[in-house]
Amino acid sequence: MRATSFEVKQTPKHKTHNYADKLWFGKSFPAVHRAIDFPYIFYGRSHRQFFHTYKEACPIGYIVTGEAKGALSGAFHVWLDEACSKDKDLARALSDA
Repeated sequence: MRATSFEVKQTPKHKTHNYADKLWFGKSFPAVHRAIDFPYIFYGRSHRQFFHTYKEACPIGYIVTGEAKGALSGAFHVWLDEACSKDKDLARALSDA
């Protein structure tokens, strides 16, 4: 079966996203990650077809927090999801952290 851009991929938990936020920005932005991943409720693991581009995630981060760092958190959410999808060892290491 041919893979599509919406195939099931390894994604970090919100705990991992929030931990990364603390490292990069000095605080976590859980509302950003909940908003970006909101479509998971309806679409399950294929939710990344929504809100998972930099063009979408940055404004969501800013709207939810009212902060530039919130917009950056949205961008890093997308980047971290992409990095973990490409590198399963990274995803496992981050989930164990």
